[in-house]
Amino acid sequence: MTEVSVGMFDLGAADGKKEARRPNFESLFYLEDGYYDDLTSGEKYIVVGRKGTGKSILIRYFKLQMEKSKSSYCELITIPSFMRQKLKTFNYDEIAQEEIEEFWRYVFLKELANMITSNKTNALSFLKKKKY
Repeated sequence: MTEVSVGMFDLGAADGKKEARRPNFESLFYLEDGYYDDLTSGEKYIVVGRKGTGKSILIRYFKLQMEKSKSSYCELITIPSFMRQKLKTFNYDEIAQEEIEEFWRYVFLKELANMITSNKTNALSFLKKKKY
């Protein structure tokens, strides 16, 4: 019998960005845990978790699936490294929760405005028209 060690298995990197660039990426994605279904059900909008738990892979798989659909649009918003460093030095303990929420609301709306003004096709097709 051949001896098998844990080191013989490719468990992937802690950061899924490299794996998401592989040509066979879609076939590598594991769907049975239900996270993708949760994301597509319309009930979940923000993906959070510790490093190495699959957030990047899930979002990149989701984006790939959305690009196949003419009626959907997905944009990945990442924090540049210089901004990440600034946020790490930010003292959240001295800032009210309301101010933190307003900051992230501003970041989200700024990114949405950038998508709209850059004339990306179907950037707003996911919004339902409401009668007032």
